[in-house]
Amino acid sequence: MATTTPDASTSNPSSSSANGSVDWKSIAIPYAIAIVAQLPMLLLYGRNLHLDKPHYQTFPIAILATLLIAWSRWPKEAKMPFHRSVASDVLLVLGLMFGIACVLFKFPSAAAASVMLLIASLLARTVDKETLKSLWPASLPMFVFLSLPGGYDVKLITTLQRVSAVCTSRLLDLAGLGHHMDGTVIQVPGREGYGIEQACSGVQSFFTLLFIAVVFIVVFRRPFFRSVILIASAVFWALFMNTVRIFLIPLGDQVDLDLAHGFPHAMLGWSTLIVGALLLLSTDQFLLFLFGPVDTEIGRSGPFGRFITKVWNSLVAGSTLSTDEKDGRRRKKRRRKTITQAGRTMIWGVCGLMALAGLWSSWDVFYAFVNERQSVRFFDSDVTQPFEETDLPAKLDDWSVVNYKIDNRERGSDLGKRSDGWTYRAPGYMAQVSLDQTFPGWHELTTCYRNSGWELVSRQRKIANLEAQDESGSVPWPYVVAELKKPTGERGFLVFSLFNTDGAPVDPPASWNRAMYFISGIKNRLSGRIRTQFFNTATYQIQTFVAGYGQFDADTQGEIEDRYLKIREITRQRYVEKSTAP
Repeated sequence: MATTTPDASTSNPSSSSANGSVDWKSIAIPYAIAIVAQLPMLLLYGRNLHLDKPHYQTFPIAILATLLIAWSRWPKEAKMPFHRSVASDVLLVLGLMFGIACVLFKFPSAAAASVMLLIASLLARTVDKETLKSLWPASLPMFVFLSLPGGYDVKLITTLQRVSAVCTSRLLDLAGLGHHMDGTVIQVPGREGYGIEQACSGVQSFFTLLFIAVVFIVVFRRPFFRSVILIASAVFWALFMNTVRIFLIPLGDQVDLDLAHGFPHAMLGWSTLIVGALLLLSTDQFLLFLFGPVDTEIGRSGPFGRFITKVWNSLVAGSTLSTDEKDGRRRKKRRRKTITQAGRTMIWGVCGLMALAGLWSSWDVFYAFVNERQSVRFFDSDVTQPFEETDLPAKLDDWSVVNYKIDNRERGSDLGKRSDGWTYRAPGYMAQVSLDQTFPGWHELTTCYRNSGWELVSRQRKIANLEAQDESGSVPWPYVVAELKKPTGERGFLVFSLFNTDGAPVDPPASWNRAMYFISGIKNRLSGRIRTQFFNTATYQIQTFVAGYGQFDADTQGEIEDRYLKIREITRQRYVEKSTAP
C-alpha cells in the first residue's frame, strides 16, 4: 500500500524526536543578520560593476535566479529543513574570512564573495526536495558575476577582444573589404575606426552566455562532465557571435547601414546574444546525444555489461531520481542528523562576527557617501596638500615641462584621490612625473601598473648617494626602480618612493609579493583606522614614468633616476613648506 513518506530531511528518529526538531529560525536568523549587515557594501559592489564593468551588469538577474531556483526546490513541508553539513561549515568559515578581508582591505568584491558563500552555506544545510541532494548548486549563478582578483577578469576580456579582432580581420579579408588593424581597432579607409571595446563593449556577452550556461546546468541538473563541456562551449560561442557582430558593423557601413550606434546597434547586440543562447542550448542537446544515459532495460549485456552501463550512467546521467530510488535513499542514505547545540552556537558566533565586520564596512560606506562622496575612507581628516604647476621647475637640466594636469578621483577611494601630473620633454623621450596623495602606509605602485596591462620585468630597491648621506647624518631615502613591458613590445621604466606627513622617508620593502601585499594591507588598514591618532600613517607618492619602444640603456636609466631624485627632493620641500604654513 502506498503511503506518503516525508522527505528524508524531515525525519531522524534517533536525533529529531529525541532532542526535538530544530527551529528553522534559529539557523536562518543568524545567516540573515550576517547578510543584511553586508548589504551596503554589496550595493556598492553592484554600483561599481555598473559604472566600471559593463560585462557584469546582469548581476541582479543572477541573484534573482538563485532565489527562484532555491525557492522552487526548497523542502517547504520538511519538519527539519536544516541539517548538519561539513560542506556548509567550510563555506561559512570561508565567508567569515572574506568578510574580514573586506574590513581589512576595503574590497567590495570581498563582501560580495562573503554574501555568496553565506547563501551557499545556508543552502548546503538543506536538500533539494526532488533529488534529496544538497541545495547549494542553486547559488552557482551568483558566482559567475564575482569579479576576479588581480584584474584577471579585465585581462580575460582584453584577450577575448584581441582574439575577436583578429578573427574579424580574417573575415573582412575574405569579404574583400580593405582595412588594417590598430590594436583592437579596425580601420577602414574613408570610414571611422571601429573600436572593439567601444562599438561592442568588448566581449560583453561572454559573461551573459556563461551565466545562461550555469543556469541551464543547475535548472536541468546536468552532470559534471557535460557541465564542463557546456561552459567551455559558452566561451567559444561568445567569441563566435561577437566576431559575427563586429564583422557586420563595417560590412553594413559599406551600404550606409549604421550598426555601430543607437537602436540598430542595440538590436544587433541582442540578436547575436539570442542566437548565441540558442547555439548553447543546441550544444547541450548534442552532448546529450553523445554522452546521454544508456537504457538498462534493453539488450542482454550480462553482468559485466550491466556494470559498464551503471558506471557510464553514473558519470553522464542527470541527478533526477525515480520514486523507488528516492524511497531507497530515504531508507538507506539520507538519514541526516539534526544540528547540535554546539553547531548552532558556532553558527551564531561566526555570523555574529560577520555582522560586526559588515557593520564596520557599512559605516565606511555611509560615512564616505556623506563626506565628499568617497566610496571608502581611510583617514579621519583631509590630509591632501594642494599643489600647483609652479611647484616644480619649468626646466630641470635638459627636461622641460610641456603639460600639467590635476586628477581628482571623486568616485573612487581616497587612495591617491588627488594626482598632480607634470609632463617633461627630454631628449628622446617624454617623462611623466606625478605627486599622488594620499595613501595609508606603503603603496606598491607596480601593482597599479600591472593591473593596467603592464607586465613587471624587474623591481629593485635602491638608495642614492648612501655614503654622502651617512657622512652628513641624514636619513637614507630608498626608492624603487622597476622595468615593465607590454605584449605590444612597449617598454616602461618606473621610479617611485613615498614620504609621510612629517616629510620623513618611507622605507620600501625589498621585494613585493602576495604575502607582502596581505601583510601590508592589514597593517595599513589597522593603522589608518585605529592608530591614526598615534602615528603618521598618511603617505605621499612621487613617481616618474617613461614609456617607449626598445630597451632603455643604462645611461638613459641613470639620467631618469638622477632627474627623479632632484624632483623628489623639491617636491618634499614644497610639501613641508605647505604643511607648516599658518
